[in-house]
Amino acid sequence: AVEYCVKLPRILISKIRKFIIDKLPIVAYAVVYEEFKYELMKFGVDNRYYLKGLIDSELPDKLVTKRDVITVEEKKNKSTYDAMKEILRAFDGEITLEELKEKMPGLKNHNYENYISMEEENGLIRMSPRTYIYYDKLNISKEDVYRLENIIDGLYDMLDSDVLTAKKIYTHLRIFEEELLKRLNITAKFADFELFSILQYIFRDKYYFNRPLISRVEEFETTAYAIIKEYTYKLDKFTYSDLKDYIARMNFASIANYTAF
Repeated sequence: AVEYCVKLPRILISKIRKFIIDKLPIVAYAVVYEEFKYELMKFGVDNRYYLKGLIDSELPDKLVTKRDVITVEEKKNKSTYDAMKEILRAFDGEITLEELKEKMPGLKNHNYENYISMEEENGLIRMSPRTYIYYDKLNISKEDVYRLENIIDGLYDMLDSDVLTAKKIYTHLRIFEEELLKRLNITAKFADFELFSILQYIFRDKYYFNRPLISRVEEFETTAYAIIKEYTYKLDKFTYSDLKDYIARMNFASIANYTAF
């Protein structure tokens, strides 16, 4: 009941009101709570839902209060996800997970991951496990996309395989297509990880992806060991050298125990 709730000092209420108004047109209660957490905890307010119950009646009538966010009337259908998307889109280039948490603090780690995964459908690219950028900000030309497609299809044919690793494609680009690699904004630090993410978005309707593998058929083995084993089934016989050569050509890691294999 309201009569049993704490009474926040007017000066703190004014500070919270100003913070919310400055953050409009959309601000999440989680962000507000994180900003004032230590002051609020002095009064026993230990979560954003309690804060919502205390602050909603203190906000201007023109604002729309929902379960997780406060918005203006024009954006009354917006959600926390929409707020996250606006933050991500506001960055001109790369954004790190740490920067995202600074802009929108107070959420659980799985919430950030869920929102990021949802935005991948809209072109958000993972340039590293904790760094992201929208595809349209990479400025990759149609000519380079066409060139990439030809290279990938050529590698499938050359290796007589329906599956490639991102590392194999990256190695080919590094040796034979250095200028193209630069235009793709691929850095050496995350190399094939970045390349996989870019290819997954560009060719999402052409190939099938299971990091770090890229396949031209829908049903494919998802481990290097299984792919190597599948390759040997096609042969009448093979030697230790044949096996090592295939593994090298595919850019797979070596098999730990060839005798057991």
